[in-house]
This record gives sequence, structure tokens and C-alpha cells, in this order.
Amino acid sequence: MTTPEITLGYLAPLAGIFSILSLLVVALRAKNDIPYGDGGNDHLLHAIRAHGNFAEWVPLTVMLIAGLEALGSSATLVHALLATLLVARVLHPIGLLSRVGTPSYFVGRIAGALSTWAVLSLSAILLALRV
Repeated sequence: MTTPEITLGYLAPLAGIFSILSLLVVALRAKNDIPYGDGGNDHLLHAIRAHGNFAEWVPLTVMLIAGLEALGSSATLVHALLATLLVARVLHPIGLLSRVGTPSYFVGRIAGALSTWAVLSLSAILLALRV
């Protein structure tokens, strides 16, 4: 087994996205004086879900890809999976934070969610076939 160096390199930009999403929630809470929950504020609700969705999907997906890399999968495959995940995780919050019904809402939310799901699923299948 090898150290998943490619995967580790993608953690910095993914952590950056997570940090931005976290700061957005904190800023909206402070601006609207809402210490917990969403207080009925739709913009805060969407920010909370963008942050939460990232936290729900990214860690497991990255662990699967790190496993593939550690077991010797090609660098091209690992980069393709991680680059797709990175783009998806930029698109998805753009969609969630856009006005419902706009093109950016549909493209961001749908493309981001489907791409994330595809990377997770493909990574799981590939890892299962290798183990």
C-alpha cells in the first residue's frame, strides 16, 4: 500500500470550500441574530444545507478514493474522480444558494448532486472490485 498523495493534495481545496461554507453560515447567523437553527430565514436554511450536504457526502467519498489510490489505482483515475468531486462540490452550493428556478439553481444543484453521487458510487464499486 502507498500513501494516497494525490488524494491528500485535493484535501486543501476541499477544506477551503468547507471553510467558506462554514463561514457563510456563521456570517448569516450573526447578521440575522440567529444563534441556532435557521430562524425561518430561507437564505440561512440554504447555507446550512449547502454546508451540511458537503459534510455528509465529501468525507466518505474522499476516503473511498484514498483507498483506491492506496491500493494502487492509476493516477489518472484518482485525479479524474477527485477533480470531478471538486467541481461538483463547487457547483452544488452555487445551486443551493441561487434563487429557486434559475438556471444556476438547476445546473448547480442537479449537476453537483449527480456528479457527487456518481463519484461516490463509482469509487465504491471500484474499491469493492479491488478488495
